[in-house]
Amino acid sequence: MSKIKMSIVYCSSPRTGSTLLCTLMNQFGAFGSAQEYLSFTDVAPKTYTRFGMGSKDDYNKDVPQATKELIEKSASKHGIVSIKLHYSQYQGMLTKHNFDIFSFLPNPRFFYCTRGDTLKQAISWLKAQQTGQWYHTRRKQNEPRYDFEKLNHIIQRVHEERHSWETFFSANNILPHRVCFESLVKDKADTVKDIISYLGYNFNDDIYHQLQEISKPQTDHLNKDWYQRYVEDSGQYSLNQLSHSDKKPITLKAL
Repeated sequence: MSKIKMSIVYCSSPRTGSTLLCTLMNQFGAFGSAQEYLSFTDVAPKTYTRFGMGSKDDYNKDVPQATKELIEKSASKHGIVSIKLHYSQYQGMLTKHNFDIFSFLPNPRFFYCTRGDTLKQAISWLKAQQTGQWYHTRRKQNEPRYDFEKLNHIIQRVHEERHSWETFFSANNILPHRVCFESLVKDKADTVKDIISYLGYNFNDDIYHQLQEISKPQTDHLNKDWYQRYVEDSGQYSLNQLSHSDKKPITLKAL
């Protein structure tokens, strides 16, 4: 029988501050260790080996089972687990491994990480793709290069991820607690305090201001330069641009 009593799901798309939020929440120790446990081609098998649970080959023998074991291993002593999840990872696990993570996670609490400025998100995403520097601790593998067409493509990806999550929430009658990137960056302590209060927990106020910002901002002068250049190149950029998807919403049987 699983020891998990409650699960926390940070729904996100790349470059919405979800990594920053998870590193802050993980410091409490009470909510498990939020990682991308459904990133079965990259993060998850590395975490599996780092936890001493077996080799990458062991992980790949039965990805759904390894995912369950990995998440259970990460649980806090209170039986709480946390996962960080992009919609593409959720859908990928369903499509390639026929595994719906929500058939396994009990009592999920949903947080939805968003970013108000789509173009800034796309620029950060493209830079990370080009350099391989998804986290500030990773070494830069290549120099970033402005690319108007690739930015357009990523902006569309952002809209698709947003649409997919919103459709998922609507189809399953979920009202997630929304966490805005801009608010998180502006006041980390208050944002985290609000999240913990939403979960029904309380900590001494001093603790929130002692949180260490393990994940550092990666914005530099290029971000501003690319932003201005894209606006000039497009001449019609709109933060309210909408995308439409023909994909049917995924309905959870477990909720």
